[in-house]
Amino acid sequence: MSSCAEKAPAPLSTYQDLPTVKVSDIKTNQSFLHVLNSEYFNIFERDEEATKSLELALKEDPSSSYLKSKLAYQYAKSENMDGAMKLLDEVLAQNPKDLEALFLHARILAVKGNFDQSKATFLKILDLDEIKEDEERKAEVSFILASLYIEKGELARAEEMLKEILAENPEHILSYYYLGRVYSEQNRMKEAVTIYQKSVEIDPRFSLGWRALGLIYEYSGKTDEAVTAYERVVSLETLNVDARTKLIDLYMKRNEPKKAIEQISIIKKLYPTVPDVAIRLGLFYYQEKMFAQAENEFEEALLKFKNNGELHYYLGLTQYQLKKKDLAEKSFSKVSSEVELFSVSQLALSSLYEENKHPDKAQKTLEKALSKKTGSVDLRVGLANHLIRKKEFERAQKILEDGLATTPKEERYHLSLAEIFERKKQYEQLEKILHSLLSINPDSANALNFLGYSYADRNIKMKEAEEMIQKALLLKPNDSYIQDSLGWVYYKKKDYKRAEELVRQALKGIPNEPVILEHLGDILIQQGRKKEAREIYAQALEHSTEIDKRGQIEEKLKKISY
Repeated sequence: MSSCAEKAPAPLSTYQDLPTVKVSDIKTNQSFLHVLNSEYFNIFERDEEATKSLELALKEDPSSSYLKSKLAYQYAKSENMDGAMKLLDEVLAQNPKDLEALFLHARILAVKGNFDQSKATFLKILDLDEIKEDEERKAEVSFILASLYIEKGELARAEEMLKEILAENPEHILSYYYLGRVYSEQNRMKEAVTIYQKSVEIDPRFSLGWRALGLIYEYSGKTDEAVTAYERVVSLETLNVDARTKLIDLYMKRNEPKKAIEQISIIKKLYPTVPDVAIRLGLFYYQEKMFAQAENEFEEALLKFKNNGELHYYLGLTQYQLKKKDLAEKSFSKVSSEVELFSVSQLALSSLYEENKHPDKAQKTLEKALSKKTGSVDLRVGLANHLIRKKEFERAQKILEDGLATTPKEERYHLSLAEIFERKKQYEQLEKILHSLLSINPDSANALNFLGYSYADRNIKMKEAEEMIQKALLLKPNDSYIQDSLGWVYYKKKDYKRAEELVRQALKGIPNEPVILEHLGDILIQQGRKKEAREIYAQALEHSTEIDKRGQIEEKLKKISY
């Protein structure tokens, strides 16, 4: 059986301490305000807006080396290396010994793969008087070079350099941290833990070491140790919402909801005017299936941030879970097209209209949304699938082919076109479009499953069908649709015992999928278990929404006699 996966919402931002702004290096008030804006945008990883703010700041104060260096760093962050290097060249032309510019210059060269030039720049840094006179800074330069080797994956060279630094300076704490990173990258976790523990022994306030320990313990399933590490992090970094969020999850694992709620209260007090914090907290309640609390969190936040589209979207999801479908419709409708979650919100709204037996409203919602976001794969596929269900195959095909013309490698366009050809029994075209997808991605589990299922359903190329679906199952071993497909292969081969095992396994993942339920009914009929089959068909009928499918299941029910 084939399926198209929905696109998950993008992950939420994390928070870090505000970077220091050098007021003395900024000449005009207007320029200073633009720099403050850039710092704010950087907190929430809004890089494009942060960059524009710094560009405006530099326009106000065009001779500022500080602003040029800061904008160069922002460009480098956004992978605009040429723009960054141009600004750094201007800074270094004014002052060839500008330490910050030299540092960034060396790092960019290394990222671009120019290791010889990068090394020459680091050597130039090491030749500066202020570095020569400071053993700790000298070690820092060497350690940064080692960190660049880590970024390039040259872990053996990085390990060698870091051990050299530690031989000369046994308490160079950052070298311990980066050596721990080397060991982590090499999956030498015991050694990594030992090294990170050494770093926090040297300085118990070294939060990076505690963070690293927390991550290793968390992913190793050592919940208590992870809690201890993250508790140290938040004691050192009060504003670290990411660590507090991890603590919330870990406290819930340890069945300590009071401690989790305490962290939630702290986060709300720390960031009362930041909508992303309210979203994270609301989603925590949502994930814990505490929907009433989630609704309250989102509604409370919307009193402060009335036009925040993300809050409206997540409130809509929560209201849907609370069976408040009318309110959910209103919430989804308030998400504007400028918001990243616009596409998924309109798909959710369309689904609600379909559930409430308003297919015309569902279609108009998708058409209007696609007119605003013509490049959205989600909306294009969603509208096409809606039209497929209405048997408007030609229009659906046109919409998908238009998408394929601009995004020829998009898997979902291929799969939805294949569904059209399947419904129209145009099997030659079905095979052609799926083979086209497999030529782009030979490991497309969905294409392998779809084609294999089509062969099996038509009782052709059974060996090839089984091989394709077996490969798909290796790629996605927990996919219920693929499990069902393999069960259907065995059904066609009259191996009803194996078929039943696989189809029942599939139903554990999606218990109310009507096609899989119908398959199970067919398998039971072949084994003479008519009473069980009747119950399964009735269940399939209950969850089936398509008229043709319902008619097919009803016919099977009529044929069963006791």
